[in-house]
Amino acid sequence: MVKDGQLLVDGGVIENIPVKTMNRLKRGPTIVVDVSRRGNELTVACDYEDLPSGWRLLWNHLNPFSTPRKPFNILQVISRVATVTSAKDRSEVRKSADLIIEPPVSDFGLLEWDAIDALVELGYQSTLETLKSEDIHSQFGIDRGTLQTTRIDRACD
Repeated sequence: MVKDGQLLVDGGVIENIPVKTMNRLKRGPTIVVDVSRRGNELTVACDYEDLPSGWRLLWNHLNPFSTPRKPFNILQVISRVATVTSAKDRSEVRKSADLIIEPPVSDFGLLEWDAIDALVELGYQSTLETLKSEDIHSQFGIDRGTLQTTRIDRACD
């Protein structure tokens, strides 16, 4: 986004999970929700032998009878960079967090915007299950009788 002549970038590009900032401000426990996909963040399901060369892409672009091929689009590349950066920082983040919640999101793609309601529900249920754990109660000194959860539904469509 450009504002007042400045190019503004989502802070997640620089620090995907701002756990250092959260710990520095320390208004309470640092809770991290890890929605990363395990095991495949550094690999791509792609047969590199089938990728066209730069010359082939240029020919396909210039030839009106050819079928255009785009091996990757810019959103996929940016998504991949963010994923690799996140994977690199994950172990440090996990050590610095007081609580980690891990909703089972591996069946969803990063750009599946139409699945937002299902993802919100998964996150909500995972958080409830985590907060019900006796270990969490003892770790944070929470009295089971005082723990209340309030459902806040998505306000925007």
